[in-house]
Amino acid sequence: MCSFVAFLRTRIIAFVITLALLVSLSACSEKASPKEALECFCKEYGLSGDILSPSYREGDAGHIDESFFEYVFLESSDSVSDYAVIFLSTLDRISECSVFLCYSEYDAILVIEMLWRRVDFLKSSAIGMDISNLSDAVVFKSGKYAVMCALPDNASAERIWRKIL
Repeated sequence: MCSFVAFLRTRIIAFVITLALLVSLSACSEKASPKEALECFCKEYGLSGDILSPSYREGDAGHIDESFFEYVFLESSDSVSDYAVIFLSTLDRISECSVFLCYSEYDAILVIEMLWRRVDFLKSSAIGMDISNLSDAVVFKSGKYAVMCALPDNASAERIWRKIL
């Protein structure tokens, strides 16, 4: 009887762990908002910092509006339905990561072009700073998502993003 109870307990624990893993993976699925996807990325990559997104309610920490988008990306957000960014720059190195959910795959291509212009802008304005994160920056599209990473390990960042999206 005792061994049956132990067996049953082991099966229940395994079921609960499997269920928890499935729930955590679904939080990182393609249906995730950019904010949720970036939170998932940060956890897996090991980043900590403030995620900025228009998805946060006005007045909440991390909330940004249309003027922020135009100021940072030097364009309007006509192709973007939602996005999230994290800036981790220091006095000597530029680091940032952003993810955009676009209205269509064509819009994602337009956002990719915008993100390459952002990388070029950062390179040209980073006088006296370490731009190695920008030299091998990763910009890519996955369905309606567009992603830009300028981080210390961009190859790992891209692998993680491709798993998430």
